[in-house]
Order: sequence, then C-alpha cells, then structure tokens
Amino acid sequence: MPSLRLCLLLLGLVALVPASERPQVEEFEAPRPDDFILLANRHRLPGYIVARDDDADPPTVTIRTRSGLMVLPRSALATVSSGFAARQAALADDDHEERVVLAREALHNGRSQEAFDLLSQIPSQHLGLEGLRLLATLTDALKGNDDIEAVLDLYRRYRDAGGRDPLILQRLETLEGLLREYEQALAGHRQQREEMRIDDGYEAADGWTSEDPQWANPSTPTVVDSPDGLQRVLRIAYVGGSEDKAAILRRWRLDPSNSPILQMSVSNPGDASISLSVAVKTGDNWEYFESRPYPIRPGEDWSQISFDLSGSDFKSESSNWRHSSNIANLHDIKELQVQIHNGRRDGTLYINNMGFAARSGD
Repeated sequence: MPSLRLCLLLLGLVALVPASERPQVEEFEAPRPDDFILLANRHRLPGYIVARDDDADPPTVTIRTRSGLMVLPRSALATVSSGFAARQAALADDDHEERVVLAREALHNGRSQEAFDLLSQIPSQHLGLEGLRLLATLTDALKGNDDIEAVLDLYRRYRDAGGRDPLILQRLETLEGLLREYEQALAGHRQQREEMRIDDGYEAADGWTSEDPQWANPSTPTVVDSPDGLQRVLRIAYVGGSEDKAAILRRWRLDPSNSPILQMSVSNPGDASISLSVAVKTGDNWEYFESRPYPIRPGEDWSQISFDLSGSDFKSESSNWRHSSNIANLHDIKELQVQIHNGRRDGTLYINNMGFAARSGD
C-alpha cells in the first residue's frame, strides 16, 4: 500500500499533463508483481508502460497500474523493470523468439493457457524446435482429448525436425500405438459389419429422384446407412407445398406379375402420422395407377406395410380416378413411385427392405 506522501506526489505528477492531451490507449491486463517502475524520487510504482509520447511538452509515458491508466512526465521516471506483462505488451508481431521465451516463462509459472496463446500466435514455419516442443506439450495437455490429430501432428513435426526430448518421443510412441490399436479395431469392426450385412432391397438402388415439382411437393431421396450400419436405407426428406403429396420415383423395367406384393419397412420419426402410397406407370403409354394411402404411425420403430399390385383398388384415368381399377400391363412396369401425403407439412421418412413377394398360397 503506497504511503499518503507517495499518493499526493503521484497526483501532483499526473496533474502536470492535461487530460485532453493524454493519448488514447487500449485496455491492457493488470500489472503482475514483477512489473514496477522506479520513479525519480526512488519510489517503486507497480505497473508497466503501455505508451510513450515523445512529442508532448514535456514528453510523457502512459502507465498501466493496478488502479488503471496513469500519464506521467518522462522526467518523473528513473528506471523501468520489464516484467512479464510489460514484455508481452511490447512484443512486436514478428518477434517470435521473444514470444517463445515468454511462453516458457508463463509455463514455468503455471500459466499454461497464456503460454499456449502466445505460441499459437506464431506462424507454424517460425515456431522452431523449442516452440514446437512447447506447443506440442501444451496442446496435448489442454486439448488432447478433443483434438488428438493436432497433437499427433505437432509431436511428429517435432520429431521430424530433429527433436530429441525423450519424454516427448515416448509420448508420441504411446499415442501412435494407441492410434494403431484403434485403427485395427475399427477395421475389424468394419469387416464384422460386412460379414453381418443384410442384402439391400430396391430402396438402396441408384436412380431414385424427385417427381417433377409441377405434380408434387418438393422431396429429396438419399440412400444412407442404417443406424446399425448393416444395411442401406432410403431417406426421403419432404417439404410442404401447394400439392397434396410429395413423391419420389425410379424408372426401370419390372415384371412383378408372379410376385405382385410390394413390401417395405417404413419409419416415420416425426410426431404425427402420415400416409404413404405407391404408384406405377406401365405399358407403352406409361399408364398411371395409384394405390390407396397407408397410414404410418409416428416414432422411430419400423412399420411393415405391403401393397398388392394385383389387386383392384388402384385409381387411374380409366377408372375416373376412383380406387376401383386393376393395374394394366403389370408385367411391364416402367416407373415406380413412393408418395407421401404431406400437404403443408415438412418431415422425413425412411424406407427399408423394399421388394416383391408372391401372394400367400401362390
């Protein structure tokens, strides 16, 4: 705690410089115990210089004290001890060596995050061997669990640059061993999944696309891995619009006349039921036939549904769009559609195990 005499002296010195002439400076961190300025009267002032104005009359210095900024005439100072904060404030952008020195000092005093921040400001090509050593160690300590790739990269760069610190090289060897074990385990898991993989159905075939927007609401079909990784499933993201349904389609020739039951598993992860129908186009004239809609309950579970394409409950132009028609030319399907009756609603459906089966008893 400075004496009353010192406080009055400092107040008197500050008054020598009008407030309007004091330079505008940025905020700096509070002085550390090793930052002090020796005044001409031999008193020690805790703080460090953040700005100098040699053009002022008289010349001045701006000092960051524990209480804030203070402007003194230069003649009031005897010497300045450059502690950590003062040296950090005076760092030039390209003074990479001093930045490494300060980082080492901060690390020695238990200020790991400050050391890391200082080293992170140095361009990679200017870190040098010591900078790499320190940054690798700090990255491992502060971020190792979240960014092991960055840690390995720094350790490897240190080793490849000729680094010989046995503790770091041992740590690198340990991490690389763990990485090899992980990669081997992952490869084994992938092989196991391939061996367990279930044959995909029509849903995993290439070529699914959206219906023309003049006929249906927007939708995006994408073939993705199932959560267990054992199958490929068809994800349909649909968007509400002015039509009563969204639709995706695939064009290829099918002849399900001997196995007319179109089966599939459907998952509706939304919070409300939604209906699904199928449609086909057949024959040389691509005649259109649409099934009745099938309600799909909400939830993550799979619903097993089927459509009998040999039935007589399809609507078409020939039935005046009533569900009272058989599919003509069932042996010559040109296009298959999956339709989601969403209206104005947005959402996502998943389809799995799509295929054809014979009718029971056939």
